[in-house]
Amino acid sequence: MQASHGSPLRKWATALAVLAALALPFAYSAVVVPLSPSEQAWAGLAMIAVAVLAGQFPPLRPFVIFLSGFASARYCYWRVSASLNFDSQTDLAASLLLFGAELYGLGILFLGYFQTVHLVEQAPPPIQRYPAIDVFIPTYNESVEVVRRTLSGALAMDWAHKTVYVLDDGARREIEAMTEEMGGRYIRRPDNRHAKAGNLNHALARTDGELVAIFDADHVPVRGFLRRLAGFFEDPKVALVQGAQHFFNPDPFERNLNLNGRVAPEQNFFYQVIQPGNDFWNAAFFCGSCAVLRRSAIESIGGFRTDTVTEDAHTAMELHARGYRSIYYRTPMAAGLATESFAAHVKQRMRWARGMAQILRTDCPLIKRGLSLPQRLNYFNAMGHFFFGLPRLILIVAPLWYLFFGIHPLKANSFEVVAYILPHIGLSTIANSMISRRHRHSFWSAVYEVSIAVQTLYVTASAMIDPRKGKFVVTDKGENKDAAVFDWRNTLSIQILLGLTAAGLILALPLRLLGFAVNGAHASELDSIVLNSFWASANLVMLSAAVCVGIEQPQQRRAPRVARSFACTVVGDGYAIDGRTIDLSESGVRVLFPGRRSVPEKCRLRITANDGTTGEFPAEFVRRGEGTAFRFAGVTPEEHRRLVDLMFGPDDSWVQPQYPEDRILLSFWNLLTTPWRATRQRSCEGAGRRVIPASDSLVPVPSEEVSR
Repeated sequence: MQASHGSPLRKWATALAVLAALALPFAYSAVVVPLSPSEQAWAGLAMIAVAVLAGQFPPLRPFVIFLSGFASARYCYWRVSASLNFDSQTDLAASLLLFGAELYGLGILFLGYFQTVHLVEQAPPPIQRYPAIDVFIPTYNESVEVVRRTLSGALAMDWAHKTVYVLDDGARREIEAMTEEMGGRYIRRPDNRHAKAGNLNHALARTDGELVAIFDADHVPVRGFLRRLAGFFEDPKVALVQGAQHFFNPDPFERNLNLNGRVAPEQNFFYQVIQPGNDFWNAAFFCGSCAVLRRSAIESIGGFRTDTVTEDAHTAMELHARGYRSIYYRTPMAAGLATESFAAHVKQRMRWARGMAQILRTDCPLIKRGLSLPQRLNYFNAMGHFFFGLPRLILIVAPLWYLFFGIHPLKANSFEVVAYILPHIGLSTIANSMISRRHRHSFWSAVYEVSIAVQTLYVTASAMIDPRKGKFVVTDKGENKDAAVFDWRNTLSIQILLGLTAAGLILALPLRLLGFAVNGAHASELDSIVLNSFWASANLVMLSAAVCVGIEQPQQRRAPRVARSFACTVVGDGYAIDGRTIDLSESGVRVLFPGRRSVPEKCRLRITANDGTTGEFPAEFVRRGEGTAFRFAGVTPEEHRRLVDLMFGPDDSWVQPQYPEDRILLSFWNLLTTPWRATRQRSCEGAGRRVIPASDSLVPVPSEEVSR
């Protein structure tokens, strides 16, 4: 559904918000109404049962969110009124720390519900005119091959009045030569001040297109990118159109944990749920790439913001504060490289966390003039999210306080757990599952957060103390590994937490049970043992999965491979063998042939995309296996551009793969079995493949391919 500024749907949402505010006194009365523990338990279990049934019907999502909010509000009231432990100063300190962590989580939960009240699906408007567009490709240390791929895609975009610029902060002769050879324009500057933002501002001053499209050096657009996004600028108040980002290689969680499509990629939730939700509130923000901006709007705010290391979000917030609109286009029209190692992932997330904390510290959206209330809340939520480090660590170590030291951070018996804690956790899990559907699977957010909790805690605290500290860090791309290695450095904090949790369950828990049996303690002590043991066990599962992402799997591939089912014909002297591609890269292709076939060791492959785009390439047979593998040999620059256009150019190249719908129990099972999958032996990608010397002989393709 397309939502315009001031749309009826948004007006209805505003009216409902006003009604909700007026109903607050009645809601408060419902939250604090006294119930006996048994009545509260039955009410909580009934709400969970209703939510499970309602979860089968997506239109009932608002109702389930309401149930979750109500249960969480009652839980919060119970925590304040009955479960804080005042028995000793130590117990009280631990209890307050835990409650503070929970308050943070509740705040993020409610802001998230508000943020995703409606997910907008924008439809591209018809193009009435064709303004001049400057295409910027900023680069610093990316390889020639990576930049060449993006430049090929940018030059192939369907738009007559465009000029493509490579903005090279690395001042490399090979990048300049390649850019000029391909027909792009090359810009470099005398210094690297303000990193990417400074690079973009330098180029703005030397170009004059009405619109500016920006792609990171590894993001390749489809041909129709500008056709889909430029039409939104017929509205003079639109300053930014952000496209969804897609990543054509597996991220460290997908690859190292051997998820194989069981779980959606980590960033899918942001690009397919959070940003469409932001768009409803006119709060979708710039993500640094795959976007088109109005030059006059950027110039009116003094260019891209240079005072934080997340110049993209900061620039968008300034545009919104000046009254400009943003649009989010949910269909991916460009694709890039995800971080290829856990170390690169940590580095990237530390930069994002530092930048968001810098904005919060120096230009807090809650008090920034010009923003609407929904924009303030959505930006605040985006920044507040990166402060999960300390709350997440407290939730991990809290049960250990009891197991090791007998400190009670939570004063609750088993009946109260069923009555208050279970409805709060259960209903929020069901509600979030309905919101995220196939774009984020239950329990995996905890794994993503705990894997970088210590690092984000450090950088957010550092930025809040001194926001000028820290610099822009470029994310490494194009990494190769010959064998599996373990990232000891970046997983050290997880290893320590995992070891402490295991020790608590293996060593401290038996001592607690023995003490209970010998001393005949009160029954509430047994409740504490059961609660904290279960809590620590859940943490153990999460930590085990998080530590496994440090097992860097072998990766030795000259070029990333993308799944493509295209018509493919082996062309030789007097014959043609038809098949279909399985996947395709800039260095080779796998082809599936029907029936028994023989292929030459040296041939030409004619590949035709589903939109009719065709290319013919020299190739050599490599190996047999799941399909027949060829490598491209002696490809000319023009043939390479055609190959990139085949791989990345069609408008439907990145239609979202259908990851399975979230099933809460199945998602937990996938989490539980992660260590087994991650530690399975896997061979190095691209290693051990036999390359047949060129000759005119024919190689038989095994008949088992017929059954595939």
